[in-house]
Amino acid sequence: MSTTHGVVAAPVIVQKLRRPQVSALDRPRLVHSLLSPATGVCLVVAPAGSGKTTLLAQVAAACGSPAAWYTVGQEDVSEAALVAHLAAAVATTGDTAVPARDRMEDLLLHLQSHAEPLLLVIDDVQEIAGTQAEAALERLVRLRPPSLRLLIGSRRLPALNLARLTAAGTVLSLGQDDLRFRTWEVEQLYRGHYGEPLSPEAVAALARRTGGWAAGLQLFHLSTQGKRQIERERAVSELSGRSRLIRSYLTENLVDELPPARRDFLVRTATLGVLRGDLCDELLGTQGSGAVLAELEHGHFFTTSADDGRTYRYHQVLASHLEVLLVDELGEQQARLLYARSAELLERAGLSAAALRAYARADRWPDVARVLRQTESDLAWEWEDGDLEPRRIPLLARDAWVALSEARRLLRQGEIAAAVDGFAEAEELADDPTLISSCRRGRATAAIWLPAGAGRAAPVDSGPAAVLRQALRTVPDQAACAGQPPLVAALLHLLAGRVAQARAAADSPSLTWDVGWESLGARLLRAALDLLEGVATQPFQQLDQIAADAEA
Repeated sequence: MSTTHGVVAAPVIVQKLRRPQVSALDRPRLVHSLLSPATGVCLVVAPAGSGKTTLLAQVAAACGSPAAWYTVGQEDVSEAALVAHLAAAVATTGDTAVPARDRMEDLLLHLQSHAEPLLLVIDDVQEIAGTQAEAALERLVRLRPPSLRLLIGSRRLPALNLARLTAAGTVLSLGQDDLRFRTWEVEQLYRGHYGEPLSPEAVAALARRTGGWAAGLQLFHLSTQGKRQIERERAVSELSGRSRLIRSYLTENLVDELPPARRDFLVRTATLGVLRGDLCDELLGTQGSGAVLAELEHGHFFTTSADDGRTYRYHQVLASHLEVLLVDELGEQQARLLYARSAELLERAGLSAAALRAYARADRWPDVARVLRQTESDLAWEWEDGDLEPRRIPLLARDAWVALSEARRLLRQGEIAAAVDGFAEAEELADDPTLISSCRRGRATAAIWLPAGAGRAAPVDSGPAAVLRQALRTVPDQAACAGQPPLVAALLHLLAGRVAQARAAADSPSLTWDVGWESLGARLLRAALDLLEGVATQPFQQLDQIAADAEA
């Protein structure tokens, strides 16, 4: 402890006054905005791992004037503790006359008597939320002298009355979206800072799957450091909500800090995608969800609203993590039921794009097709604010599940080339291994029916569809049909005009199953043969039934 004029100051932990030494990508768009002389108070409020401390340290190093640093601790809840650390921080800049008092007014009197510019950085302010120290900090913000610039970092918005400062234009606030790494910054980060460049496609995918979250990018780098570029880019394609490092970080720094009821709220409402208080209430059978969502946004808990609280969304990284937790805790079947319930609520609310995704996650593909037919014109495009200017982007391509359902629709309509591209786009958007596998299988199946060399390269498919497609390139003679699968042989014989041989192959016992596309193909082929041979009875009803079974 120290004394001045007989006043005993609270103990000061010197480590809290040391500015972190960071090695990070220089981000001029953020640093320059925080250094603007027009702003006397700057707030950087964002969730854990967003890069707040790194940015604050970069600004302190670049400010060109004395800069004091103070990292708040959870034990600094009293006004005396706060003032003691702030006074000690100011003293580190060479101001040896700072009084060791325990009242904020004494510190303010000293600061206003010194005209020299000073930057005071106060980090981790969320640690004193709702305490006597936060009330004292509010007085510092409100009564600070013009020579003092404050730079405050927090995971949650502090209880500061900023209305007057905002109206005067002397306060600047940066949030989660401001700190988000843009695609070009991700490219600079890996090429210039880490020295491990990625292809433009991999950079775009990494930025999308991490949501530009600083900790996610850092954790991905740590998990792939020193690997070859092809291995790092493969890791990008496999990055999902099951990433061990990302899950561990979110669990330790975010999810485990929540009460059980709040954690359950997040896990279950993640199935909605677009969050509204009434929808969450109906899904959970409770009340007050709107207040919970507002609290999550106010606390910058990876929750944002772009329409003044009418709807909310969870950050991409958190949403992916919550969806993994949902399946782990409830199992696939119960998770699908919850997605189905969410989809129905979303559809009734007119949120068609979110309903499409939820129906797809629930494996309710007939409902996906129905919603697409009903709302396709509305879902085709939407406007989004880009980095430079607003641009129109395809809405269906923004979500892997919706993109997959669109690719399947194109395939059903016979638009093979477009379907192949659709499956490939869905695969690029996907971050779940099971979903990626489904996209690859769909692309392989669709690509079989394209002419050689057309469309995107697809995985090799050696199944019956591939055999059939290759066989149909040229119609072989009767001898060449020997050894082919029965359905392939039947179709080849029919195309060559050998009706009797086609009938024999189509009646093979292996094609009498009631399920599977081969059985449906055989039924359709036998119906065609019945028509050719003049023995068909009720052919239209028969074909309708085959079509209905195929649709199911």
